Amino acid sequence: MKNKIVELIELIREQFEVERKKKEIEKKFIETFGMIPETVNVNSAELNLKDNELPDEIYNKISSLLNDLGISYDYFDLLLTVYRTEYENDKDWESDIIGTNVVLTKTENGIKYKLQITPIWEDRI
Repeated sequence: MKNKIVELIELIREQFEVERKKKEIEKKFIETFGMIPETVNVNSAELNLKDNELPDEIYNKISSLLNDLGISYDYFDLLLTVYRTEYENDKDWESDIIGTNVVLTKTENGIKYKLQITPIWEDRI
């Protein structure tokens, strides 16, 4: 009986730890992007937005950033992600082009923040 009680307590502790980590990563996402993520798990939180869902000011800012990089997309998806990373040093915002995606990342205190801009090749009507 004692072993079952100890196992139960350990299981409860593990579950609360999972919930604590999920809330922590969700809080980092909200603090950084000011929005509530669509999906949250122990290690990451993310939100995918379509260009036509963005306010004009944000759309124009992204278009300007892309132009600075010599890129022009008429239509795009914006994936916002926050996730845990144990093996990366702190880095300020960096931009990279991976395939046709523009990826902006920052790493701070074991958390990586990522904005990924993915072109869409068909009209959105």
